[in-house]
Amino acid sequence: MSKNTFKALNPKRSSVIDYTAHKSWQVSDETAGSFGIKVLSGSYDRSEFYSTDPKTEDYYQSGVFNSIKHLYYSDPKNTTISGDSEFLDTQERELLSYVQVVSVPSNIYGKRIKPGTVSFDAGEDYWDDAKGNLYSDSIYTRDTIQYAPPLPSSTYVYLSFDEERELSEGSSLSTNYKLKYRSDKVKDPITRNSKIVSGRRQGTDPYNHPLAYKAIALNGSASNKEGSESVIELRNSRNPYSSDWDNDFCINMWVQIPASQSVSQSYTGYYSGVDKLRSLKPHTENVIASSRGFTNDSQDDNITPWEISVVNHSGDSSEVGKIYARRGMYKNMIQLSSTTAHNSDDGMWTHIIFQKTGSEMQLMVGSGSTNTGDGNATWNHDAITASLQTAQDPLLKHDTNTEVDICIGARRSGFKQWKGTYPNINYYNPAYTLPFSGSIDEFVIYNHALTIDGDNSQVTNMHKYTTNPVAGNVFYNHGIITLTNPFKEGEQETVDNFNLRFSGSVDVTSHNYRCVVENDTFNMTLNPTARKGYSLTNQYVQSFVTGSEFTPYITTIGLYNQMKELIAIGKLAQPVKSPQDFDITFVVQFDT
Repeated sequence: MSKNTFKALNPKRSSVIDYTAHKSWQVSDETAGSFGIKVLSGSYDRSEFYSTDPKTEDYYQSGVFNSIKHLYYSDPKNTTISGDSEFLDTQERELLSYVQVVSVPSNIYGKRIKPGTVSFDAGEDYWDDAKGNLYSDSIYTRDTIQYAPPLPSSTYVYLSFDEERELSEGSSLSTNYKLKYRSDKVKDPITRNSKIVSGRRQGTDPYNHPLAYKAIALNGSASNKEGSESVIELRNSRNPYSSDWDNDFCINMWVQIPASQSVSQSYTGYYSGVDKLRSLKPHTENVIASSRGFTNDSQDDNITPWEISVVNHSGDSSEVGKIYARRGMYKNMIQLSSTTAHNSDDGMWTHIIFQKTGSEMQLMVGSGSTNTGDGNATWNHDAITASLQTAQDPLLKHDTNTEVDICIGARRSGFKQWKGTYPNINYYNPAYTLPFSGSIDEFVIYNHALTIDGDNSQVTNMHKYTTNPVAGNVFYNHGIITLTNPFKEGEQETVDNFNLRFSGSVDVTSHNYRCVVENDTFNMTLNPTARKGYSLTNQYVQSFVTGSEFTPYITTIGLYNQMKELIAIGKLAQPVKSPQDFDITFVVQFDT
């Protein structure tokens, strides 16, 4: 009978494997403190710091806001200073004037929060898309996220105006002001006499922050030298788009159009007379946005990739306030018109979509109702309707090239003419004509057409809520969750009663050993009842274990190092009889 108690393991029968384990957590507001999870409120404040500023859990809200902003939102395109830069190309970061921050300690989430496992129920349910974007489940479920608007970072142009926090309402954007826009395509816009105003989502809720949402107001002024002095021109925008206007695209914006335009005649003609002034000409439309105009050759003015305008009060009474959208070349110009007027002095905002999709051009215009409380108009997205107008694309078989920059608030035009008498050098005279008076919010140019659902409805991407569908972010490697829900009208999300669910990630090393017991080994028991005197120190065994029929049961396997020190013990779920006529293999696995 063998008395072997140690046996060297065959290295070929052992392995060490690294893997990541995920542990699911469910935390409520009542249990968060016991896990070290903090939920903090942050708010933007332009004023100086005061000791009386609002706090949450002894943290100043302005300090929370600034910390989150500088760590994750100050320059999200910069991988060096953008904090957690994972998923940077697919993550949309927009910090409004309020933010709720959920901070999970590393001893809970481990190496990182597992992407795609976050859900946060705080009155509304939020979930993450495994790319760091947080969505409101009441707006976009996992099944309907396909209908959400494309992320701003994936568009040609995205002017949200919301991030101009350093400018209060009524502030003017100076010439050559570098407007913040979240797109790589256009650089250094020119702005003239554009003013910050309340955006379309300005609400009356006591939590609403006056700087939460912004729009740009254009006053529709006109001079006799440069035409409109209230315009945004996206410089160098002609180069990226000169060939793309032949492909599908979509122009999206929100506008607030007063009942009457401030200008119905502007200086649109050539320089003439002794004073070299432009001639004043009447017009029945005011241009909201356009890619039409000319720079070197006046014939370029006959090429219109797209233009959107509103009929002013000097036009036909049945057309005043209607939105026109046109596209074409020379005499082959097709114009689409909204079915109803959208000018009003009651603070009403209007949503415009004009796009080319395949061989068709489409216009959809819808206005939302407003209600008044404490002097502020509130956008009511549930009241919106939009009638779809369609026509064949007149430029379907043309190569649409234009040298004109995109302009918002006027049409860009200009030409070269002789200054003085021949043969003096050419003199370049740009002008901005047919100026628009009103406010513009969330001006977006998509690089594809949007899906239309029905002849009298919203596009299925749910622009009736917002252009940016993201309600916050998850920074998986830092255990930070931020809520900046654009659907809350600048309001803070309530976090007095919440449930947070996520999975943490922990790196684990798995050790596997195959322990083979041959038929003639490990067949002696160490149970003291098998020893005389019932003592392990007695070398003599009881008579009943000396027979050939006796076979012990294996209950424990110990792993030892080279110094014969016990480093791991494996307990079997139930005793296993040691076989006499064949080998048996045990697999011992433990994690470190």
